[in-house]
Amino acid sequence: YELMEIVELKLDSQILSGDGTGDNLTGILANAVAWAAGNFTLLYVTPNEFDVLSVAIAQIQTGLFNANYIVLHPEDAVKMQLTKTSNGEYTYAMQYVDANGVTRVKGIPVIENVGMTAGTFLVGDFTKSNLRIREDLNIQVGYVNDDFTKNLMTILCEARAVHYVKSNHYGAFVKGTFSTAKTALLKP
Repeated sequence: YELMEIVELKLDSQILSGDGTGDNLTGILANAVAWAAGNFTLLYVTPNEFDVLSVAIAQIQTGLFNANYIVLHPEDAVKMQLTKTSNGEYTYAMQYVDANGVTRVKGIPVIENVGMTAGTFLVGDFTKSNLRIREDLNIQVGYVNDDFTKNLMTILCEARAVHYVKSNHYGAFVKGTFSTAKTALLKP
């Protein structure tokens, strides 16, 4: 089962951040458009992560897509949970945990993934992400070269898949860096 878990984690990593070179899949981050402040530029006195994600959601909606997931590094998710007002009160109005234990921002589920770099975010309409499995996970055991005489066995676990986002759906995904985005929103 450990080999299957390793292959599944590699597939998850490739779907998120594969660069499309060699045997790598082309991941969502490779096709996502950059976050843009747009009409929200320089409007907020103390912009925070919630403001940045709200603008990303608006950017996706403006492109006629529906954001259905937010992907964050676990540290960023915790940082947002600990965000407080100047009076020391938590800012839970933008974020809540539903009955299933799923954290939501503006009603959109937050997926915590260590594949995201801390300080970055991905918001998207993940119905526009296409994964096609050509060959499901399989495990093969056998002898290679002199394995038999060395009392060894070779174990192979693999899957064959392709991932793509249609070029006219790139706008369904918005990526960015919180620090850069907050600076773009910061009122001078």
